[in-house]
Amino acid sequence: MGLDAYRLAPRLSQLKALPDTHVDGASGALSLTPDQRVQRQLPWAEYRDGQVQPLLANGI
Repeated sequence: MGLDAYRLAPRLSQLKALPDTHVDGASGALSLTPDQRVQRQLPWAEYRDGQVQPLLANGI
């Protein structure tokens, strides 16, 4: 979480003030829980032909 911490640190006050926002980190979408803990939402992906392919929001 080193790169994510670097990106997250300057935005902590914004995340506290706007709880429905997130920071796009290298390891997923980062947000704060109501008790001020960092929460990470990982992107969905699948293997296709031996390669990892991201799944889009509509499941394609």
